Amino acid sequence: MALPLRILSASEQVARHLKECLLRGDWSDTMPGEDFLVAELGVGRDTVKMALKHMEREGFLKPQGKGRRRLITLPISASPPKTQVGILPHDIENWTHPFVMDLEKSITNAGLTIRRAPKGLVEMNMKAPKVAKIVEGIKVDGWIVLAGSREVLEWFAARGEPVCAIYGAFHNLPLAGIGWQKEGAYREIVRRLVALGHRRIVLVTRKERRVPQLGLAEQAFLDELESCGISPGPYHLPDWEDHPDGFREGMDRLFRLTPPTAMIFQISTLYIAAMQHLLRMGVGVPGSVSMVCDDYDASFEWCSPPISHLAHDTKPVMRSLSRWARNLAKGQKDCQQNLYQPKIIEGCTIGPAPRP
Repeated sequence: MALPLRILSASEQVARHLKECLLRGDWSDTMPGEDFLVAELGVGRDTVKMALKHMEREGFLKPQGKGRRRLITLPISASPPKTQVGILPHDIENWTHPFVMDLEKSITNAGLTIRRAPKGLVEMNMKAPKVAKIVEGIKVDGWIVLAGSREVLEWFAARGEPVCAIYGAFHNLPLAGIGWQKEGAYREIVRRLVALGHRRIVLVTRKERRVPQLGLAEQAFLDELESCGISPGPYHLPDWEDHPDGFREGMDRLFRLTPPTAMIFQISTLYIAAMQHLLRMGVGVPGSVSMVCDDYDASFEWCSPPISHLAHDTKPVMRSLSRWARNLAKGQKDCQQNLYQPKIIEGCTIGPAPRP
């Protein structure tokens, strides 16, 4: 005989979702307040109140009195899975990026549960002491760090706990790393631009890739300029404040006296912002300046001919990540570092240098 169908109420559905969050380890010690949950879930306050009452009756939460957050008290029968991995994003907005969504899927498919860090590395200014305050308060079996600076990754390596760096300055550190070997692509891009008559070639990258030491790709860029007879200097790797106003001010400075004829952007966000800024300034692409993006953005699929960029096949990255996750679940040490080669898509935003 078939069991009768029971339709869950809105509050019961919210309670189920929140219990799954607790079992994943999204929160520890105390439950977030009602204001946070209403904003986070997009449901009414009464629904949240009733859902929390359900969870109190089932032993997931314990009230501590008016104005105080509820204690998280998981029942013994509802203990979370053994292996949990924390993810520390480069920027808190990364959670909606298709690559990060695929990354989380690879982790869960490997049988692990995920805990998201509440802040990104950019918010913490890539400073190890600030990262330590966040990371040391989250109990997990291993960490995935997205595009970490050398300082941050050295701090993780010194802890001796399992960590996998996705992109970032992980070379020669005793931790797992997955990324792209871009030095050859950067040299090839510089050679192609020089062959088209460009001399004022600029690489726009974030500060953590320049300070306290240059990344490998940045150094390869400067070395190739010198090989092509161009004396590299601060002009070719400009400094700018890492926020929207600082970026726009940096662009204005670049085009004030000796405007570049070619620009390479390491992040699609900066590339798109620069396109809009140059349009406002009346600077044409590629007529006045050639542009290359060292990143992929879904909007590029809508451009014909395509934007000039480096194409990254993420499939091998996900395979390497899945292997690391499975080893973590087995308690096996994994410090393997895998680097993959990007492909240069010539596109329509590269052209001959403009005549003086």
